[in-house]
Amino acid sequence: MHFRKYICYKDDIDSDIKNNELLIMELFGLGDLYSLPRLKAQIEAEMKETLSVKNVAGRLMMSVRHNSPLTEACTDFVRANLKEVIKAKDWADVTKDASVMASLIALEKVTMTMVPTQIQAPSERGTSDQFYFG
Repeated sequence: MHFRKYICYKDDIDSDIKNNELLIMELFGLGDLYSLPRLKAQIEAEMKETLSVKNVAGRLMMSVRHNSPLTEACTDFVRANLKEVIKAKDWADVTKDASVMASLIALEKVTMTMVPTQIQAPSERGTSDQFYFG
């Protein structure tokens, strides 16, 4: 019903939809299924603005499934709020989802920077330079 209302009557998301996590996720999935980039973009923007410890796990899993740019915003939120996020009830679902975990690992590899370790004399460091990821 909400999808039809969005498509038929206007190009805006009602506040009753914005305040309902299940509906907003459903609309996002339908926007992806029916290739409606404007709907997807509006939903992504709304979900990005309203990320919280309570909803980030579900939104992260959904964004990975739909190959959404929201994935990066979710991972940034998780990094910034890690202690609280891992205590959330839904976070266990993230850790059990192989595709989400693979996506997190891939994103982490992309964002890592290669930094040389403390400079040592050649005799102390051996034959190759040492690097760490941080």
